[in-house]
Amino acid sequence: AHIYLDELRQSANLESAQAQLLVLMSRLTRYLQNHRALISNSCWIKQETIMPAAASTAPVKHIRLCLEARDYIQHHLSQPLSLSSLAEHFGVSSFHLNNVFQEILGTTVMRYITTLRIEVAKRIIADVPERISDVAELTGFSSTASFCTVFRKATGYSPGEFRAHSQKSRRQ
Repeated sequence: AHIYLDELRQSANLESAQAQLLVLMSRLTRYLQNHRALISNSCWIKQETIMPAAASTAPVKHIRLCLEARDYIQHHLSQPLSLSSLAEHFGVSSFHLNNVFQEILGTTVMRYITTLRIEVAKRIIADVPERISDVAELTGFSSTASFCTVFRKATGYSPGEFRAHSQKSRRQ
């Protein structure tokens, strides 16, 4: 941890500092697994990915529910998330929560979660030399195999190919 903290103090690049912090968080997550500590990945989420679409006709209570659910998802992205568990957490039906998401964000809850997880994973893979299995765990996928399948479907690349492509792009 001291090596990472020293790197954070010396780094002038915010993304590099975030990458170093993420590596430390990943290691702490593994260490604290028995305690079920909640570690947010929201520092890796781009603002344009999470901003709701203009929904001027949506009722205020729907907008509020969508924003609260969106914030909860962002801060629990590494945890198992399902439509039914989210609906139960917010005291609404799964059908209602999905409809509100569709109305405000133009997508379903699970599609939103998957998109967010892939966006976070892309940034981590491009910036951090962490194992793909650790990235899968950190972004909330149940297994490395399912992560690789979903990642390839979303990006057209395997996680390893994406990392190589990102590193090649940086050198140019």
